[in-house]
Amino acid sequence: NTIKCYLLKADIRKYFENVTHDILMNIIKKKIADKNIIWLIRKILNNCTDIVQIKNIEVDLKNRQVFKDKKYVKLRRKEYQILEYLIVNKNTIVTKDALIESLWDVDNYRESNTLEVHISCLRKALQIKNLIITVHGIGYRIVK
Repeated sequence: NTIKCYLLKADIRKYFENVTHDILMNIIKKKIADKNIIWLIRKILNNCTDIVQIKNIEVDLKNRQVFKDKKYVKLRRKEYQILEYLIVNKNTIVTKDALIESLWDVDNYRESNTLEVHISCLRKALQIKNLIITVHGIGYRIVK
């Protein structure tokens, strides 16, 4: 059963790697079945235990928990979502627009420093220098 989960997860990742950014953006902007797609993917992935480790941080994607040096780190919902998004896209630059479009309702998002404040709080909670790197004028990346 565990092997099936990992194979299925690999197939999902492979599929999404082959889908272009434009198609995904159209799905998000037009909200074409995106809730059903996201629900299905989460349901499949939630049946698998998936712990990602970066430096001394462990992120349990199934239970949505974060541990630093085996100690639980309490994060707010948006902080966790940002961390999860950066981890899924580790070692690549994630634009501010991509984060905002993925984690906030774009129609109601006002130009502000909301994202920057959440990133700052996330960094303080994790207390690891150079884990989340700011790419000035573009966005952020998490370094493994």
